[in-house]
Amino acid sequence: MTKKVFRQALQESEKLDFAEARRNKVAADLSYPVIPGCREVDGTVKINQAKRNMKAFLSIVAGLIAMTAFASAGQFPDISIEELDKAIKSQDKKVVVIDVNGSKSYKKGHIPTAIDFAATKDIAEALPSDKSTLIVAYCGGPKCGAYMKAAKKAESLGYTNVAHLSAGISGWKEAGKKIAVN
Repeated sequence: MTKKVFRQALQESEKLDFAEARRNKVAADLSYPVIPGCREVDGTVKINQAKRNMKAFLSIVAGLIAMTAFASAGQFPDISIEELDKAIKSQDKKVVVIDVNGSKSYKKGHIPTAIDFAATKDIAEALPSDKSTLIVAYCGGPKCGAYMKAAKKAESLGYTNVAHLSAGISGWKEAGKKIAVN
């Protein structure tokens, strides 16, 4: 049902009052109120399908908004490929990069200076004592969430500047950036 037809039907149904409803036999019994958008079928009031669909749609939209808000809570800020590359090359800025793709993937190619999270027994020892150091965790690409394990670990150790390279190793390679191989 189009919006125009729905709006028109809703306006017409809202014009009904109890007297009209009784005359038009929309509501056979005055023991229940006439609800705009309702009609009587076999002695019971049925809600107009368009209204039910609208309520369902609004419920889904509200759910998606809530899920988005929940999902974004606790995430780490994104760092671009260019920003990370610049930070790695900078002599002034200290950055620690953590690869969360697993040791096999790490050996095939990783971002230069990256730590292999899977092979590091005590990540606390691998990280610097300066808790304001930029810590960047990455995994395979934009749809991968494995980085969260390393990012949360760094955060739990007190690091205050934890970021995520959402492009991951795939984005790094696509950008033509240098890859280290062990």
